[in-house]
Amino acid sequence: MHGEWPWVLFSRLTRNPGKDWATRVYETNASIYQSILEAGLMIAPAEVKGMAKLFKSNGVADGSNILDVACGIGRHSIYLAKAGYRVTGIDPSSTFLARARMLAEEEGISQYAHFLRGRFSNLLEVLSGSGSTKFGGIVLMDNSVGVTGRDEDDLRLFKDLTLVATRGAVLVVEIFDRSWFTKHAGPSLTEEFPDNLVRTWKRLSAPGSDVLEADWAFYRKQADQSLKHLFTTKVRSRHYSVAEFRRLAGKAGWKYSTCYGSLESLRRFTENDFRAFLVFTS
Repeated sequence: MHGEWPWVLFSRLTRNPGKDWATRVYETNASIYQSILEAGLMIAPAEVKGMAKLFKSNGVADGSNILDVACGIGRHSIYLAKAGYRVTGIDPSSTFLARARMLAEEEGISQYAHFLRGRFSNLLEVLSGSGSTKFGGIVLMDNSVGVTGRDEDDLRLFKDLTLVATRGAVLVVEIFDRSWFTKHAGPSLTEEFPDNLVRTWKRLSAPGSDVLEADWAFYRKQADQSLKHLFTTKVRSRHYSVAEFRRLAGKAGWKYSTCYGSLESLRRFTENDFRAFLVFTS
């Protein structure tokens, strides 16, 4: 499944995902959601150290090409580039990408971090058009899988990723484990982020459903502690357990290696972990 450049069969790459919830959250209202990504900058350096250890232990050479899918503001891309890798980040949000390029400039690694605008549905076309080479490491963080709610779309994405991977490439995917969520998550949640951003989450689907439906509402906390409503959207995404995601990636041609509950410490995943970092090889 290791096709060579240029890729063909682009007829299947012109799928239009439409104006779905992800478009509304990550593109239309990207300037609001960005505060959540900014909060992730604090742990990104430690997570990248874990990634680098995984790459090295699996034979990915120093200075290899790394693909950061759904890179957001580039919080992992930046530190991967600082670690000596050549990084390509891809994301649908022009707002997030502008911030990623700014961070790369501030850190002095713009020549090692290249950012492209693209979606899961046209990833191959965007990469081919940019002249990118194949990648020894691929990362997809922050539970970015499942945004359409359809297994077949996720399967197609991971099949596409085999085409941009070198032989023996390492794939690291973060998911929020559905098994943990079923046992521990309540019907609602309120979170606070930088810039006084508040997100409330209310589950609409039945507990344990493989398709998670919820209302996300975003507010800005005011000086008097009142909340100014920004926007609300209904989220509908495919929610995988570790076992389910292993099967999905396996169908796409990826070989399962291991799963961690912490990327910073590379501690093995247990049933008590919410975040799961699955590692595969091509």
